Amino acid sequence: MTAMQNTLRKKVAEILLIEDNPQDVLLTQNAFKALEIPYNITIARSGEHAWDMLQKSNYSFSNSLSLILLDLNLPKMEGIELLKKIKSDENLQDIPVIVLTGSVEQNHVVASYDLHAVSYITKPINLERQHIIEDLLKIRRNK
Repeated sequence: MTAMQNTLRKKVAEILLIEDNPQDVLLTQNAFKALEIPYNITIARSGEHAWDMLQKSNYSFSNSLSLILLDLNLPKMEGIELLKKIKSDENLQDIPVIVLTGSVEQNHVVASYDLHAVSYITKPINLERQHIIEDLLKIRRNK
């Protein structure tokens, strides 16, 4: 890959959306259409699927990630368990994780922040909350 290709690739925010509900996937994708920066969203439909993706090919997929959006209520592996694994893995722990969930349970909020989630956003994403994501992506893109 040439330096120019690498620079262009870096300008595109790579996002992993871990969400099992097709309607929530669509709503999140629609909310992202208003972002002012280029992005690609990859979708994992379960915690187990996301974990496999993050580790595949010796972490080559996860090395390109700018952000992980994580639902907590997932099949096969709950979101809190996945967040714990991500933040315990030295190859993944620096990827910012935003919990994007329908849960407003205080224990979920506390656990998410204790595990170093950068934000806890309840669905659906509104414009005010969307700016949190956009600002984080701009910061990550310029690194």
